[in-house]
Amino acid sequence: MRRWGWLRMMGGMSLCGVVIAVGACIAPPAGTGTGSSSTNEPPAEDQLLPANQAPRAYAGNDQVARAGDLVRLDGAASADNDGDRLSFIWQQTSGPVVELGGRFSSIARFPVPAGAVAGTTFTFSLTVTDGFVVASDDVQVTIVP
Repeated sequence: MRRWGWLRMMGGMSLCGVVIAVGACIAPPAGTGTGSSSTNEPPAEDQLLPANQAPRAYAGNDQVARAGDLVRLDGAASADNDGDRLSFIWQQTSGPVVELGGRFSSIARFPVPAGAVAGTTFTFSLTVTDGFVVASDDVQVTIVP
């Protein structure tokens, strides 16, 4: 997805395109004008796209599980108001290390180890990006008897 905006430069305006997090500025050909007229005035407000909004990461509600359970971490409610496609990454941040499947999707899973002790807490961080900005949210899974 491309985002365009105007960048004021000495002597006029340039149209800037951003692809993911890489920017490239292209000066329009001389005499073509860059705004509402050929005098290099900035475009009218209704011609500009709004600035990118940060996505919202939602790792789901905290959960309880038992030893041997397969736990599902659901970040599908994460969203981007601009409609940009989101990328996901789940990371374990505390608790005994588990094998986390689906680390790069909205839904991840892990098996609670058979010997997990009641009261043990596993914490996971979900990071989402729209290619421009990142957002994160945490979820905890507590082991019960």
